[in-house]
Amino acid sequence: MTTLKRADQNFTGAFQLLNKIKNLFLLFFITNSFAQVSDYDEYLRFLPESIRSSVESRISTDVEENSDYDELNQSRRDSFLETDERSVEYDEFDNVIPSFFGYDLFDIETSFDSSGIIAAPREYVLGPGDELTISFSGSIQAIKKVSVNREGNVFLRELGTISFSGLTFDEASEKLKNITQASLIGTEAEISLSRLRTIQVFVLGNSKRPGSYNFSPLSSISSILFNTRGPTENGSLRNISLKRANKEIGSLDMYELLINANTSNDLRIQSGDALLVNPVGERVKIWGNVNRPAIYEIKEGETFKDVLNFASGLSSKADKNKITLSRLNDQGEREFTDYSLKNINSIKLKDSDEIFIHDLSGKLSNNIRIEGFLSNRGVYSFIENSKVSDFIDENDLTDKTYLPFSIISRRDDNGSREFLATDLNLKTREEFNLKPNDFIYVFSQYDIDFINSALLADALGLLSEEDKIKIDLFYEEEKKKNLASQNNAAPLTSTDQIDSSRRQSTSTDAEKREEFNLKRKNLSKFIPDDRYPCKSLKYVAKFNASTLISNLKSLKFSTSETNISDRLGLNEGCPKIFEDNPDLLIVALENASLVSGEIRKPGFYPITNNINLKNLTSFAGGATNLGKSGNYEIFYSEKDIQNINFNESENMIFSSSFPKSIVLQQDPDKQETFSVSVSGFIKNPGTYSISKGEKLSSLLERAGGYEKNAYPYGGVFTRSSVAKREKEAFNRAADQLEEGIATSLTSGAITNTGNPQLALSVISNLITRLKDISPVGRIVTEMSLERLKKNPEIDIVLNSGDRIYIPSEKSTITVTGEVLAPTSFVYSKNLRVNDYIKLAGGMADSADKRGIFVILPNGQAVRNLDSWRIGRSKIEPGSTIIVPRDSTPFNAISIFRIFTPILANFATAAAAISALNN
Repeated sequence: MTTLKRADQNFTGAFQLLNKIKNLFLLFFITNSFAQVSDYDEYLRFLPESIRSSVESRISTDVEENSDYDELNQSRRDSFLETDERSVEYDEFDNVIPSFFGYDLFDIETSFDSSGIIAAPREYVLGPGDELTISFSGSIQAIKKVSVNREGNVFLRELGTISFSGLTFDEASEKLKNITQASLIGTEAEISLSRLRTIQVFVLGNSKRPGSYNFSPLSSISSILFNTRGPTENGSLRNISLKRANKEIGSLDMYELLINANTSNDLRIQSGDALLVNPVGERVKIWGNVNRPAIYEIKEGETFKDVLNFASGLSSKADKNKITLSRLNDQGEREFTDYSLKNINSIKLKDSDEIFIHDLSGKLSNNIRIEGFLSNRGVYSFIENSKVSDFIDENDLTDKTYLPFSIISRRDDNGSREFLATDLNLKTREEFNLKPNDFIYVFSQYDIDFINSALLADALGLLSEEDKIKIDLFYEEEKKKNLASQNNAAPLTSTDQIDSSRRQSTSTDAEKREEFNLKRKNLSKFIPDDRYPCKSLKYVAKFNASTLISNLKSLKFSTSETNISDRLGLNEGCPKIFEDNPDLLIVALENASLVSGEIRKPGFYPITNNINLKNLTSFAGGATNLGKSGNYEIFYSEKDIQNINFNESENMIFSSSFPKSIVLQQDPDKQETFSVSVSGFIKNPGTYSISKGEKLSSLLERAGGYEKNAYPYGGVFTRSSVAKREKEAFNRAADQLEEGIATSLTSGAITNTGNPQLALSVISNLITRLKDISPVGRIVTEMSLERLKKNPEIDIVLNSGDRIYIPSEKSTITVTGEVLAPTSFVYSKNLRVNDYIKLAGGMADSADKRGIFVILPNGQAVRNLDSWRIGRSKIEPGSTIIVPRDSTPFNAISIFRIFTPILANFATAAAAISALNN
């Protein structure tokens, strides 16, 4: 068995320290508890700058900052209350349930108080409290402001006392001019009204706010109603009386004002007037297909025609021959009668009548509807004996229109709708007969990418456990980005406000570009912060199609053939064709075949029984160079497998069976080749071309075998994919260590250690080393040609980019670490590990005697053999003996209090690192 191991002497001390900390974990967890502190800033300065900034960012997400939370929420709630609108309710048939007409108009208070210089009406009668501005011009230049006193007089030093009591504004102006001309020769006077007096008015009856009010004398009945929030719902809008000296001098019908803009009865009030809101009269409900459905108050003798006028007439969808009137009979039962518009117009209405205007069916007849990704989508008139080609030709198809598969939705004579799968190849378009009211759904390359996305695989439950973790991390990162963007939308400072309009314009332009891009691809925006960001994904996630899912699993879902992380960002939005009709996604999956082999985008592709392989391959990214000289294998069943040469792929393939899978196989005479380098003590070193499946022993023989002094046991075999995985593991380890530091600081565990500076220094040093590691990806494998031939099962298969180095025979043993004189010694088969350590001066006081280990020439790391074997332990020439540092001087128990929260979040990474020196 091939064993994957990696050892680097530069980091063995750090790994040994972490190993000791792991062993102390359970002991400390049982005997210690954490104190809670909030002052952790002083400890951050012990960390290097690069690590400090990372830990600070984690602390900001770990510590809940709620100082303004309640206040912010309260302000948001208040703003909702201020802008609260009456919710619209619907009945079981999705018709808007009407409310009482007109009453909501009074919900917003409007001030009708007069202010400033008023252009007074000519008939306005002056009275005590009015303030006048009088301007003199001519021989006397002056502007006077005077008020009418309780006796109705004004006093001017130039003219004396003038009585304006009972005079209109015009009469007062004329009187002033006459007196001025008679008393002041060469002087003219002009009068204006600068401030109005207030008058007392009583609002009574069914008012929301009855009482005594002070208003301007220019106020009318309607302005008083708006200032007092209008009638209650038991009050009339059509019979509002104005009383003066206990006599009714007029009434206002608000319908005349609100509907017909008739202000003739909106009388002006005087001091002492009383406004009486009378009880509501009879009411009638009208709804359905009218422009303003509501419950209206009617007067005696009013007919349907009047109520229809109140409702602003019929809507464009109204059926004039289907109007239903329901009326209470003497027994309290509601009776329904149907009328046409002509018959119901003259019918007098009664209290509690309900009128419903039905809608036209809106059903499209004798048409063909085309939707999806092509240039001529829309509704067309059906032509007898028409084909698909009559509506879709080559000019209508775009480069991204998916030709191998489309769906036609057809309704039969019983009203049932079925989905028919077809393709858009020319021959099919010319032969496929259409029927009236067919819907043609055309897909795009973007829709097919969605079918092969990790998002859909996740919704169908087809991902492996490892891939589920990756997609969960993807969604978590997306949510963090959304939260960060929301938090960055802080209130603008004075400096920010200078460029706010520019930033807003840039943001708007970016949004417009995004919207245009989605529209161009017939996509809609993802639903933000949602586990299934498309409605179609929610649909398939709930869709109980066990047969469909099992078929997809048996065909090996395409995302399993690629790295899941490479498929997360491919989709820019949700395909609109699936969002509007999620059943189409199910139909497409039911007709999907697995296309794989020597193509660039293997995956599931919806197809029909009639296949144009060349066309299908183009939508799968095209064939590779190896595939262009190969064959297609079309699998229908175990007994029905068809092989088609690539050069014949332009021909249409017709079959009565549906293909389960299509594989483009490479030409066996043109196997895939790649490069592997061999260097060191080999007879013919260099970079060799390797066939797919070739093994290590074959390459070593092609390179001429080993030189005389070669040392195969110390050979180094490296692989880039292994190095990549090792680097990812180290990065995860460093990341989780930083997370652990943040947790220990916020939880207060740092205060329990004897020396926080030393503890944090050790941990940060380990983090830095983990981040700086550049793994070579060494694989411990057998390199002796003789042993490889005897044991073919250990002969490793070569991959692209593998590197092999064969060193010369070693004759030394190296001792390093916590010894008095680290150095190398000539190998002797009679010496064991402890003997070499003694030759190096013995172990220092800081040495960890139980942690000694040996790195063998082949890269394998083993513990000190002397500690558990009787007799002499075998150690190969070229080995390295490592004596690590003991962690006791660092106060391991205290330091481990820091590591407790670290290891809690670090189990997987710690196990991976620990495995390196087991």
